[in-house]
Amino acid sequence: MRFMAQLEEKPPKTDAFWLFMIGCFSLTQLKFGAKIGISELAMVLAAPALYFRNLRYYRQDGMLPMLSLLFLWCIGAAFADWYNESVLFQWMRGVSVPLIVFATVVCLHNFLRRDIRNYKWILLGLVCSQVISIFVFQRGGAGDMAAEGDIAGAVEKVVGYKLFWVNMIQGWTLLPIQTLYMKTPFPYMIGALLLNGFMAAKSGGRSAFLIVMASLTLIAFARRKVRLMIVIKNHLILIVCILAVCGYLVKLGYQYAAMHGILEEEEVRKYERQTSEGDSALKMLMAGRAHFFIGAIAALDKPIIGHGSWAIDDHGYSIDFLDKYGSELDRNMIMTERMELGMAIIPSHSHIVCYWLWHGIFGFAFWAYIIFLAGRTFARYMHVVPEMFGYWAIMLPYFFWHVLFSPFGLRTEECVLFVCMVLLHKIARQEGMMTWRA
Repeated sequence: MRFMAQLEEKPPKTDAFWLFMIGCFSLTQLKFGAKIGISELAMVLAAPALYFRNLRYYRQDGMLPMLSLLFLWCIGAAFADWYNESVLFQWMRGVSVPLIVFATVVCLHNFLRRDIRNYKWILLGLVCSQVISIFVFQRGGAGDMAAEGDIAGAVEKVVGYKLFWVNMIQGWTLLPIQTLYMKTPFPYMIGALLLNGFMAAKSGGRSAFLIVMASLTLIAFARRKVRLMIVIKNHLILIVCILAVCGYLVKLGYQYAAMHGILEEEEVRKYERQTSEGDSALKMLMAGRAHFFIGAIAALDKPIIGHGSWAIDDHGYSIDFLDKYGSELDRNMIMTERMELGMAIIPSHSHIVCYWLWHGIFGFAFWAYIIFLAGRTFARYMHVVPEMFGYWAIMLPYFFWHVLFSPFGLRTEECVLFVCMVLLHKIARQEGMMTWRA
């Protein structure tokens, strides 16, 4: 088979090394006006040479649509900021995103194209980076504190985040499932997912709990049997219905935990604020998600050009939405964010809404294409490389949620997903949709 013949070329061991290094320094950040990961900076510098070296592979690997849309997004971002007269700092921060994603995709493709199984090395590097970034080159506000010499305060700020231990334990305990799925004992997989679900629920991470339960459902259904993985493809509607029922049960479980004092006191108060307008699934989704709806309304107002990076809310989109639909929780969140930022930007808190709002149709087009890739992978290709089933079962629910309701923070981690989805399709195409047994 062609893909197996390709593996016989013996990809250089340096591919695994560089992927591990990229992962290791992905969460460690430097500040050049805006913050950028150390490995991101290295990839931006290396990308031009790697791009022209691999130009002949992009068509046969299926990378051209993604790279073309990234190029158009870069142009759209620059034009939107010029048209809307964005200040230089906002322009730099906004345009840098598609440029960094372009560079990251180019570099990851270079190291993954010869053997997709090397994805495991960058995942190992990513969880190592979680540990490294506690103490040096911290992200966000902690990085600002460290730059001012308050190292102890920076470490305390990182560790003090309410989902810090959830994310840390999740990264390490789920790593075997994502990288060694066919060799990891099934009881361990179920136990690790249940542990992470419990910790997320206890800490008030509703979305994290929902995502873990979706992953648990997929893995519990497929186990380590290829024929059951194929059932997911052949009975997609049934699987989606099962996931919907599980989501409803999660809602009931969250309500029970909040009403019977199982959650922490702060999370109980948060639940009460969220359900002040009603406890239906839609009301609970909208409560605390005003950013998504405000950003979408603003994006629809200028869907082609966009409002420019870090657009100021001159038209009162936030106030209008909060007056009509907002809860107390939404008002408090948006007012707090405005005070912290020192300006009233249009909220979005969503991959696709944010860059559609900022950069117009080309920002939207790229994320719509990535959502299409994710949907196609879930519907047709999760079984193609059985060793990767755990990775897809964990990452795809995570991505579907975060592309709608979370900012684009973990760029390197998600770019690994983008490149792997394209390469998986290439493998399926080469093998005539047969399952590749690694």
